[in-house]
Amino acid sequence: MPKIEYHKCDVGNKEELQLVIGKVIESLNSQKKYISICINNAGIRHNESLLNLSQERIESIFNVNTMSYILVLKAILKNHVEKVIPRQTLNSNLFIVSISSILGTLAPRNLSIYSASKAAIIQIHEALTQEVSYLPMIRLLLVTTGQLTTTMFHDVKPPMKFLAPLVHHVELAKEIVRKIEKGEKGVLCAPLYANFLPIVKCLPIFMQDFCRWFSGIDTQIKDNHEVACK
Repeated sequence: MPKIEYHKCDVGNKEELQLVIGKVIESLNSQKKYISICINNAGIRHNESLLNLSQERIESIFNVNTMSYILVLKAILKNHVEKVIPRQTLNSNLFIVSISSILGTLAPRNLSIYSASKAAIIQIHEALTQEVSYLPMIRLLLVTTGQLTTTMFHDVKPPMKFLAPLVHHVELAKEIVRKIEKGEKGVLCAPLYANFLPIVKCLPIFMQDFCRWFSGIDTQIKDNHEVACK
């Protein structure tokens, strides 16, 4: 049986996260071991217009969805480049999976901050892929998905499941594992339509508006503040 260790940590707390990830990396370094797979999957959402979100809530969402991702990513990569590769040039593979969302490409009404936090992950992945391209042992995989069969968006009912089917989270996890085992990098989009969403942003604005109307993307998330006031 493989040895499994659990480290409890509030990823939205910068100091706590730095302490925990630092201890893990230090412990592995002392044993001449290293992190070979990192899957960044932390995420929380909101149901409000930007105008109705408190500054505290905005910062909380970014801390969990974006800043924790950056902190962990930087700590692991920096240690890998500066300490792991120099001592283990023949066996120093690192696979990093970044879980984003199609909402980081096309933001719906009342999910501005969540969408922005996921868009940041997409852009960081794109830039970082070029920054570490000279290190073939480091492979980066970005995952952008539609609505998953988890509880995060359980209150959202897709109006057109035949066009935008739910992504079964267990099957997605299995596909990610397959990608890791094969050493694949790049972008994994699910379901099929997620591959074409970036094209929508290149269309004239009236066509973008039509696509948004047709998909119903801006009618699915109800503003909690507005609902509470009714």
